[in-house]
Order: sequence, then C-alpha cells, then structure tokens
Amino acid sequence: MAGPRKKRQVPTPAIAHADPEARRRAAAVFEVMGGLRTAPEAAKALGVSLPRYYSIEKRALEGLVSACAAPRRKGRQRTPEKEMDSLRGQIRRLEREASQNLALARAARWTGGLAIPAPAVKGKESTKAKEDGKKRRKRRPAARALVVAEALRGVEPSPAQAPPSMLEAAVASS
Repeated sequence: MAGPRKKRQVPTPAIAHADPEARRRAAAVFEVMGGLRTAPEAAKALGVSLPRYYSIEKRALEGLVSACAAPRRKGRQRTPEKEMDSLRGQIRRLEREASQNLALARAARWTGGLAIPAPAVKGKESTKAKEDGKKRRKRRPAARALVVAEALRGVEPSPAQAPPSMLEAAVASS
C-alpha cells in the first residue's frame, strides 16, 4: 500500500534568474548550434550584425568549455574575506576568555587576601635610577578595599598589608 510515487525531478540549470537579454542570446546560439536557424537569421533575430553574433557565439562557447573544464569543489569555498571574518571572531572570543580569566584570577587573589600585582610597564624597570641618581623606592602593594573592609569590621590589618595613612583614614571616617 505504498502511496503514489513522485517523479524524480531532473535538475535544471539556474537560468531563471539570468538577465532576459542574456537568455535570448543563449537561446539564439543554441538554436544555431542545433540547426534550427542559420547564423545570419540569429543575428537578425537578435538585432546585431553577423560579426557581433559570431563574437557572442565565441564567448558562449568559451564559457561552456570553461564550465566543463574543471569540476567544482563541494561545500563552502574559503575566501580571504571569510577567513578574515573567522579570524576576527576568534580574536573576539579569545579576548573575552582572557578578560574572564583575569577576572577569575583577581577574584581568587582577592578572596585569598593576596595583593594584586601591579601591571608590568614596558620599557621601565622598577630599579631604574631617577635623574638625580637616587634609586626608586619599591611600592608596597596593598589591596585598599580589603584594608577599608577590615577597618570597618574592626579587624586590625597587618602593617605589611597597608600603609598607616590608609588605615588612619579608614578608622577616622567610621
């Protein structure tokens, strides 16, 4: 009890979207090649001179031969524009991942009570001498928010964690 079989459709070339003038010229060329018309009749039907018809026929045959020459590759074709778009998307994704990982690392340091290291400055050394010949003093890293939070809770922070001026300012404001 199988239903009625559908006829298998024969694939037709995608000529429906072609320019009507191009379709007229192609039909005339095929009619000449098929023997329905002569070349002068086709030239007259197209409204062109005989040499112009022959140049149209030549271009049509070149296009036919080039289309038959090499089989097309299957699937999507990689173009430089598509490759650039893909790489830009990958860069955006990696930048998002990097910022998420930095945020997670900051949160882990923060909850562990560790000081956040200062970002590295290119071209400058921390031990570089000033113009007057004195060495720079190393900055003691301090998580200011932790110092203030401990001061507000009433917990005395360790002296290594914050300079006394920040602690005094936090206690004075409460």
